[in-house]
Amino acid sequence: MKKFADFALRLGREIECTHVNCFQAAPEMNTAQHVHWDQLHINCIESGTGICIVNGHAWRLRQGNVHIVLPGETHEYKVSKNKPYRSCFLHFRWTGPVPPELVRQLTIPARERRDFFRILHALSDLNGELSSGKELIRNGLLMQFLGMLIGYAENSGSAPFGKEIPCGELYPVIRQLTGPPFEYPGLDALAESVGMSRRKLTSLFRKVTGKSVKQYYLQNVMRHAESIIHSGEFRIADIARQCGYSNCQNFLAGYRKFQEEKMSDK
Repeated sequence: MKKFADFALRLGREIECTHVNCFQAAPEMNTAQHVHWDQLHINCIESGTGICIVNGHAWRLRQGNVHIVLPGETHEYKVSKNKPYRSCFLHFRWTGPVPPELVRQLTIPARERRDFFRILHALSDLNGELSSGKELIRNGLLMQFLGMLIGYAENSGSAPFGKEIPCGELYPVIRQLTGPPFEYPGLDALAESVGMSRRKLTSLFRKVTGKSVKQYYLQNVMRHAESIIHSGEFRIADIARQCGYSNCQNFLAGYRKFQEEKMSDK
């Protein structure tokens, strides 16, 4: 499992862990289908059950599971009605290429779960601005957590990224459409990039994501626009350029439509 070890070491050395959140989910506390282009999630299930649907593939979440969602993946969480999970989420601000052939789901041995979740609960208490001493403690706990994951990966029978999910051939397209930078190359170019016909690409893409290729792309563009508009750091013209628009009016029309659709879905 050298690839997983390299991945975990990169998390420890180069990738920032921005937040650790331990919480008890409410029954049927489901999320909408969404995507993060610059975040990686590690979800550790302390108790209970649920499902995570990643690019159309459902992963069952049970006590002792560790589940990884990579940047650019469409995903949603569904919590069991009768046995809602208690979970610890780790959020990493991702940069660089997404790792291929990565084990997606690990199992924590029952004898180690108490110590494993003790580390996660301690990490959840160390979010935000920290003193130098607390920062060192947090880094030490994070290294211990990642070291344990490497050990679990070595004993894991879970299928790797790109093999368990039946539509892994779409990943190059999905990554390209989640940006930034944003540039829509057209269906023909996208189909050619993965060796498919235009018809096969559009059919498979809708099956996996529930959206057309263009709908998926525009949704990611507007979610990115929404995040930087709320930051208040950029002019509308600059935001339009970041989102691949040369015309501010076209950008604003698309953004208004996106907001209206969001309101109608509530």
